[in-house]
Amino acid sequence: MMMMDYKLTTDMEKCLRDQAITNDMPGPVLRDFQVLLDFLGVEGVEAGGKYNLLPLKYIAELDRCLSRPLNLELKRPMLRSHPYLLGLNLLLRASGLTRVEAVGAKARLILDPPMLSQWNQLNPTEQYFNLLEAWLRFGRAEMVGESNGWGDSLLPPCRQAWRDLSEGGRRFDSEKPAHVYIHGIGRDFYQLGLMELVGLIKIEQPPRG
Repeated sequence: MMMMDYKLTTDMEKCLRDQAITNDMPGPVLRDFQVLLDFLGVEGVEAGGKYNLLPLKYIAELDRCLSRPLNLELKRPMLRSHPYLLGLNLLLRASGLTRVEAVGAKARLILDPPMLSQWNQLNPTEQYFNLLEAWLRFGRAEMVGESNGWGDSLLPPCRQAWRDLSEGGRRFDSEKPAHVYIHGIGRDFYQLGLMELVGLIKIEQPPRG
């Protein structure tokens, strides 16, 4: 694999120093991630499906607590139908803050106490970059039952998608959802959701009739 050498310019350094990081800036990733941590609590929840993800029955409940609720009206909801929740689930796994524990014949998704203790000692800036690293360095599509045609790392497809989005953005016909495709991430919309949650892009949802 070819390694590329990136140099941090003076303007880039100034941008980083001037960027305020809070629960909602530059994106609401810290706020929404805390929603999932609070939801799991000390007891955890029963893990769902083959990949031991968040249970489908809680999608609507969690959606209402997020900063970007989608208000999905699906007869058979799937976690991949909610890009933000699937992306946040990946952060839970990639950050090491959760683990799957067998309880009898079932599995539970629980918080890891030592990792949670470390997490709670971090300030918002440290938490933000911890999640950014978990996503782009340690995250794997397989953690949430998806596939990644670029290899293991989730960074290359996100970088390609970022380059493909012009300053004017991209618009898609909401009546033709099958045509929504972004070079790099394709239809891995959980990646797009994470890009918005960390403040890299802004997604405008179509108005509901």
